[in-house]
Formats: sequence, structure tokens, C-alpha cells
Amino acid sequence: MSDETIHESTETRSRNRIASYLARVSRALGRGERVAADEEQTVTVDPGAEPDLEIEVEESDGTAASTSAWSGRPPARTSRPK
Repeated sequence: MSDETIHESTETRSRNRIASYLARVSRALGRGERVAADEEQTVTVDPGAEPDLEIEVEESDGTAASTSAWSGRPPARTSRPK
């Protein structure tokens, strides 16, 4: 099965917004529910019981940026992005 990027976004968010998003992801993972890939919940994924998790942290000019990804079952779109 080939890799397909189903959602990608880059934006600056406050620490509180990031924490809120990660808390929602954490709750969904803990409950075994589908996880929203974005704040608008237009794309959800089922990471499965034991997904692969990849975390990348980069630093440039004193600013840190992180990327996280997991792989599991094929995605389901709850609505089509415009």
C-alpha cells in the first residue's frame, strides 16, 4: 500500500490552542475512537490499536517546530475539504 498524504497544514497557534488540540487527540486515542486530523474535524483517521508514531522536532534561529504523524487504518473523510 502506498503512502498518501490526506491532510497537511502549517500555522502558528498559541500554546493553549495546541494544548487543547492535543488533549482532544489524547482523549480520542484513549477511548479507541477516530481522531480528527484538524481542528475543524473535516478529516478523521483510525490509528488502530497499535499505530506507528513519528515525532520530528526542528530548531531554527532559536524557534522550535514539531511534526507528529501516525499510521494506522485508511482514513475516512467526514466531509470534503474545499
